[in-house]
Amino acid sequence: MNGVGKSGAPLMAGPFAGKTGIPVMPPEFPASWDNWARTTKFDLEQMRAYAKAVFAATEQYFASAPEAELDREVESPVGKMPYSMLMTSIFGPHVANHCGEIAACKGFQGAKGYPF
Repeated sequence: MNGVGKSGAPLMAGPFAGKTGIPVMPPEFPASWDNWARTTKFDLEQMRAYAKAVFAATEQYFASAPEAELDREVESPVGKMPYSMLMTSIFGPHVANHCGEIAACKGFQGAKGYPF
């Protein structure tokens, strides 16, 4: 939201630079993430603090943004589109995909994936 919505730097490039809990970013696509995922040691405490800050910044942004903000044209991976369309067609499904991946990984490890 900071990058696209506010046209600023993401928190991970500003106040949370080097403090996201992810010491090394994954390789660029199409490189395989297998080795990265198996060997990277994540700091869950830092990741939780970073996630909390991202949620707070996102909530603050939308609480203070004028309604016209949703109609503003922004660049996206597929070209210019209204910000509201970017959020609902790309950001929303992207998050849902990751939630499904996490639930599947938990299930493979014998834990409960989705809470239902």
